[in-house]
Amino acid sequence: MKTPLRLLFALATTILSTTSCSTTPPKSVMNIQAGEKFILNQPIKIKPNSTRTFIQFGKVTSRSAFSRFDQHCELEVKDLKDTTQTIVPDTFIINDVRIDVMQIAKNDTVMVAQTDTLQSDAQLSSWHALASGSSDTRPEPTMDTVILYLKPTSKNPNIFRLTCAGSLSDGSLQDAPRSYRPQRAEINTILGPIGQIR
Repeated sequence: MKTPLRLLFALATTILSTTSCSTTPPKSVMNIQAGEKFILNQPIKIKPNSTRTFIQFGKVTSRSAFSRFDQHCELEVKDLKDTTQTIVPDTFIINDVRIDVMQIAKNDTVMVAQTDTLQSDAQLSSWHALASGSSDTRPEPTMDTVILYLKPTSKNPNIFRLTCAGSLSDGSLQDAPRSYRPQRAEINTILGPIGQIR
């Protein structure tokens, strides 16, 4: 009786490890790879009780002020604090690169995202149906993202990641190329004088 239980456990472990595969993209999909550098040229402040700030058109902005209909980035720290945090100018090694898809629910108050798992269209539709109570299977707007995990430094021990996204789009050709997942050149344009990927 122990042997079937062991086999069942081994099978379940194999299935879980297969379904949680890394989404590290090949160079043909993403031209930024682990081992490259993100250079931050100016201090970035993170507001109290937040872990991130937004960057768009070469300027720091807020969650309420940036436009989801253009490409943008978020610079994020690990720990939430009730005081302002400052990320000081530094050079960060990119430890890992992941790609993902993020969906914003219709009422714009519920964000459905799974940061380390590439979601299929069917999964996204299921998530939206749960969030909105709708069984409508029409394509909902999503944002294609690239997540650059940054290695902490002595100057910035709390740094976490830089996430950059294409514009919110339901797949309409009219949204291209803003809706495309940003590559190196687009990310450097989004960041402007704030920083760059090298």
